[in-house]
Amino acid sequence: MMGAVLQATLMAVMELSHIPGIIHPTMLVIVIANISASHGFKTKSIFQTQMEMLGLQYKQNPLSKALSRASVGSQMSKRFIRVANLLSWQEAQSYADQDNVWLLVAKNHAAVFILRLENLKIYLASAQETSVDLTKIPGLRKDVTRILLQATLSEAFDKLQISGVQALVIVRMSAPLIESPVGILTREDIESFYSRA
Repeated sequence: MMGAVLQATLMAVMELSHIPGIIHPTMLVIVIANISASHGFKTKSIFQTQMEMLGLQYKQNPLSKALSRASVGSQMSKRFIRVANLLSWQEAQSYADQDNVWLLVAKNHAAVFILRLENLKIYLASAQETSVDLTKIPGLRKDVTRILLQATLSEAFDKLQISGVQALVIVRMSAPLIESPVGILTREDIESFYSRA
């Protein structure tokens, strides 16, 4: 009975009884009970059932294990500028002269997408306008959602999968309801970390 419910090993029975003469009969009973419970009735041990009820994972794949060991702060890119979606020509030119990788485009004080700074440089070289609308210039835009700086790469990967966006804005909460972006993390950054690990 105990072997079927707990899927206990022979050593557990030995430790509880302290009688070495019951090794063979106990081994026979435990093997039959485990086979009957797991294959005949398709039940799991009580420990596995409790972990599933609590929403905990007792089996992790290698990807989750590797990603849960690193934080988003270790892989994020800090080379970004937070800008509005509408810029004057002078503002756009000053941003293009900087040595950053990403433009974090915000509408109504909320981050909407990221755009490579190279796309702005190419657009400025070919066009002459008084203002620049970053939602209309040619380039690959990646939708973003936010995640806290304390998160692991595993949590970030899960958030990318669930939300369907291509990048994350890493934010730090300096005070309640006050967030400031500190980095950008893309799906490619996570994949390159996993390929190196």
